[in-house]
Amino acid sequence: MVVFAYDEECENLLDFFDLCLDFIDAGRKEKGVLAHCFAGQSRSASMVIAYLMRMEKLSGKEALASLRQCAQARPNPGFLKQLDLFERMNFKVDRSSPIYKHFRLKDLGYLYSTDKKFHRLKLRADPETVSNESSGSTYHCKKCKRILLFQEQVIDHTPGEADSEFDDMFKNMIGEVRNKNPGDPNQCTSMFVEPIEWMNTMEDYVSEGKLLCPKCSAKVGSFDWSGSYCSCGSKIVPAFQLQMSRVDVITVKDCVKKKKNNKHDKRRV
Repeated sequence: MVVFAYDEECENLLDFFDLCLDFIDAGRKEKGVLAHCFAGQSRSASMVIAYLMRMEKLSGKEALASLRQCAQARPNPGFLKQLDLFERMNFKVDRSSPIYKHFRLKDLGYLYSTDKKFHRLKLRADPETVSNESSGSTYHCKKCKRILLFQEQVIDHTPGEADSEFDDMFKNMIGEVRNKNPGDPNQCTSMFVEPIEWMNTMEDYVSEGKLLCPKCSAKVGSFDWSGSYCSCGSKIVPAFQLQMSRVDVITVKDCVKKKKNNKHDKRRV
């Protein structure tokens, strides 16, 4: 198996963890596995460290120390950061984790910074086309009621704080993550979300613009690759932002109640 990845701090190695670790696990059950890269010290070492972490439940530092007993291992700082994320997600790539969603958003923003193109392969699935129901709330266009996203596609933010955890990893990325506006920490009039398939009409080389409902074309929010502020003062870079006044929030309880009412109406008919 071959994984194409550069030995750079900004390289997203985390998304290859599941594939590579499962491959290593399967290979060890047969004859063995040779994990290597150009120098054998950073990319391949990071994968072996992640494997040790998952199998032995070791911290990143402990797994690195263990590997260094038999090999030269020097993962670059960006890979070490991703191993730290892996540890914080309990030794798995949890795509519903707030940690992962913030990392993935930064990765997408960095890619745009390099070529000014919208990498559509990294979009989340459109809730309208997904058969599985959300375990949380759903968000609908206030005008036409078209479902726009699930609760798990919302990116949480801390009122009044900037999202700067990955600044060292994604250097030279467009958009400054600074609090220039203190805002009102008790009020959020918008929410940040993951980029979703219905947003694929966004054009390359366009740094900011409107987010329109894919059904009725009503404005539901905006995007800005340089980042945007919430009314609470928090800034996310890049920003895919929906205005709370333009969406309806349907909770799980509301959905259950609606289904019961529909069944009751059918019986009456």
